[in-house]
Amino acid sequence: MARKRKILYVITKSSWGGAQRQVFDLATNLPKDKFEVAVALGGRGSLKEKLDVAGIRTISVATLGRDVRIFNDLISFFKILEIIKRERPDIVHAHSSKAGALSAFAVFILNLYFKLTAKSYKLKAIYTAHGWMFLEKRQWWWVVVMRFFSWLTILLSHKIIVVSKNDRNASADFIGTKNKITVISNGISEINFLEKSEARKKILPRQENLAGTFWFGAIAELHKNKGLNFAIEAIDKNLPAIFVIVGEGEERKNLEQLIAKRKLQDKIFLTGQIDNATILLKAFDVFLLPSVKEGMPYTILEAGSAGRPVIVSNIGGLPEIITDMESGILVKVGRPAEIKKAMEFLFNNPERRAAFGAALQNVIASKFGLSKMLGQIETLYNSL
Repeated sequence: MARKRKILYVITKSSWGGAQRQVFDLATNLPKDKFEVAVALGGRGSLKEKLDVAGIRTISVATLGRDVRIFNDLISFFKILEIIKRERPDIVHAHSSKAGALSAFAVFILNLYFKLTAKSYKLKAIYTAHGWMFLEKRQWWWVVVMRFFSWLTILLSHKIIVVSKNDRNASADFIGTKNKITVISNGISEINFLEKSEARKKILPRQENLAGTFWFGAIAELHKNKGLNFAIEAIDKNLPAIFVIVGEGEERKNLEQLIAKRKLQDKIFLTGQIDNATILLKAFDVFLLPSVKEGMPYTILEAGSAGRPVIVSNIGGLPEIITDMESGILVKVGRPAEIKKAMEFLFNNPERRAAFGAALQNVIASKFGLSKMLGQIETLYNSL
């Protein structure tokens, strides 16, 4: 009987998002007769809770977080180093920028140590980039620093997974990275969605008067990268529709202030976090997410699986999912006027809404299945 290969996943945050979703899907769906899995993570959010319920072993790295804190990051590095040395995995597969950089460097140091001490054990490092940080709209010096650390992470890793062709192209000019980068798109399994009326009761249980209204909706972390401020600025007070945002995050206060400033409290609703919100997607007539940075967002795959038409930004991997005016509407980043025009078009054209939703549903079913993603990643593991 062949020996099981041990995979150690490392991820910066345990609060639920796209990267966390992929770690969960991998950890719980890889063949148990071939792989042994453990997950090292920062925080005690939804990912840890879900992994615990699924019986997947987790290892806490309490100091690991998204923000740059030199002292905590040093502690996190040595903790990851110690975990890898103790766990002795065959592959360390990191997700998110900081986890990727710290894990790749730790694997490099340990492999050097094993070589100097004449040990045959050799680690492999994989990093999945769920959208490069240097593509964020930031100050030039920050972009330069992020490009350098992204390049360094690629150099120190054995393989890099990007979730879109756009991300592969963005890193194509990095020196010494040829043949290291492979595209593996996110994939989802079949979802048992609640029907519209039931889903709406779950999302806004105290707003029964809005049950028959036209709903634009988003499920997203309240973060600047999601461009929700542009969606709020696009809302037309005279359009008989509401905008419902499901999710929580650091931008809540700013979004609330913008809603109040534009006197849209009766048009826009921030519900906060809702567990298992994915099954509620049929509550929305149109899914709206004008992000300023994206890789291959799960929420768009899920909205498509629900047969919902979408309005999204023409960035990242989104044009690889959506064909403009065939399976959704692509808008330029940061253009409330374009978003408003797209919203009005879909509101006024029910036949096109249905056609866009059906077309996107077919695309998701044929190209973005979970089994396809799992097979590609397992093949990559077996190649190392």
